[in-house]
Amino acid sequence: MGLTAKDFAEIRRLDVRYCHSVDFGDYDSVASVYAPDAVYENPDPSLSRRGEALRHSITVRDAKGHARHTVLGGLIDGDGNTARSLCPVVVTHDFGPPVGKGQATFSNVIAAGFHSDRLVKLDGRWLFSRRRFFSDWGSEANARVSRPLEIEPVDAGPIQPEMTPLDYEAIKQLLTRYGYTLDFANYDLFADCFTPDGSFQEVIRQDGRPEIRVIARGREQLWEYALSVSDLNYRGRVRNSAISPVIEGDGRRARVSSYAFATEAYGSPQLPWLDATATLHMTGIYRDEVVKVDGHWLFSKRTFRKDTLSDVDALVGKPLNLELFHD
Repeated sequence: MGLTAKDFAEIRRLDVRYCHSVDFGDYDSVASVYAPDAVYENPDPSLSRRGEALRHSITVRDAKGHARHTVLGGLIDGDGNTARSLCPVVVTHDFGPPVGKGQATFSNVIAAGFHSDRLVKLDGRWLFSRRRFFSDWGSEANARVSRPLEIEPVDAGPIQPEMTPLDYEAIKQLLTRYGYTLDFANYDLFADCFTPDGSFQEVIRQDGRPEIRVIARGREQLWEYALSVSDLNYRGRVRNSAISPVIEGDGRRARVSSYAFATEAYGSPQLPWLDATATLHMTGIYRDEVVKVDGHWLFSKRTFRKDTLSDVDALVGKPLNLELFHD
């Protein structure tokens, strides 16, 4: 038996609870997300913990209230009793004096990486049996998640008159899968995210005004586009995420608006847990049309607009105006 919509939701909540517990230094809450004899693994062996030692994780309280861990999507699969999850995470840090009236401060992305998890369901609750963190920098990240896309797409079942909770989950994971295929240079699976005649479009600036250009249409062109992106030498350093999605549609077709959020990691491959830092590489907007085919949601059209190219008059005051869609 596969995971239900409730299972997916509870696993996502568990991931968020972990981040809140660490950021606020709640030792009891950190311990509560782990199964008995669970393990936390870190590239730095001194930070790894097992069993009762998880409650005394060295990461708790380290940031002293200045840092926040944020999860960005995630792929999840499993059966009714066990599951696995691969979820990107960024760490932000606020710098400067205590904020008050007239005082300036600023925040940065200081780290980016993945949580690679194994979960178990005990007494009706999902808990981590193994949580593994690693940073995005260098060959180690690629080696640890050399097959991140072995997690199968969510099967949302037959078409229904209205969207079901599994439909929403499947679409969210499609957004995450798209980013992973670029991040790990899997061109075949990138093309698999689209229908056979699906297209990727990009808003570019032409003669001082933004306009839409079709970058790729159909499997062969989509494959070539993914290859061209990997040639930019970002492999192992850049993570593409689609966050805060708005999904509207019926059981057959949906429209999606989400924010594009890309981070880039820097550091030493020899000491990824000591020297790796990260920065916000790019932000933008995705506007998508997705359709359901044999239980799976796929892009029929994906449009990307980088924030620096935004047409302010078209966007301000119209956050949910999905005008890039065409019937």
